[in-house]
Amino acid sequence: MAVARPEHPASARAGEGSVRTWSDGLGERWIMREGTGTQASLALIHYAGRTALLKSFDHTSGLFRRLAGTRLIDREATAYARLEGVEGVPRMLDRPGRTSLIVTLVDGLSCGACRPDQLDAVFFDQLAAVLAATRARGVLHGDVKRNVIRAPDGRPWLVDFGASFVIGRGLAWLRPQIVRVAGQYDARAISKLKRDVAPHLLTADDHGRLTTPLPFSRVVKSAEWILQCGRQGVEWCVNRWSSG
Repeated sequence: MAVARPEHPASARAGEGSVRTWSDGLGERWIMREGTGTQASLALIHYAGRTALLKSFDHTSGLFRRLAGTRLIDREATAYARLEGVEGVPRMLDRPGRTSLIVTLVDGLSCGACRPDQLDAVFFDQLAAVLAATRARGVLHGDVKRNVIRAPDGRPWLVDFGASFVIGRGLAWLRPQIVRVAGQYDARAISKLKRDVAPHLLTADDHGRLTTPLPFSRVVKSAEWILQCGRQGVEWCVNRWSSG
């Protein structure tokens, strides 16, 4: 049976996509994004009577898959396990392999693709509540702006925890401070999203967040720069390895 194509932000990014079958027991899948180099593939599959989303590093570079693929999926799976039952967060359905996972599919539109009149203050208040619930579980999303979906009922969903950070036991003693600071970064992320997609909803508090430096902002920017350089370095190595 062919996989149905729902209204989903991944489909908008992937054009028409394609249907393929692999001999891994998961049957046919609609390819939303190819897995190449260091980028995981995204595909829709039929799983337990529903359409679900399969994320996999199985078809990335062998070098990257061995060095990082498993760790990245481990981290994301840990985040989903922590967030089980949180409203507005997809649920992990299965871990079919070391470098792949299956999560519930969220129908809707990427927030960035919404018209301003499709969003209101209640939407962003609900998004703030979802983020507060994730922080309460010790999970920091890390990439809010690009991963918010407006469901058909108008509620926000926070998807793709591939860049998330899970506060482990070793940092338990710092957890209250980490969560407090993360809350400020999440609030600014929401203000940035408002500015980009629904500027008419910006409040005085939003303007304040957008113009006031946050705690450890220099450290965060330095860390982001280091991660970006590291990612580019890994991609360069992968490309050289693949072409060689």
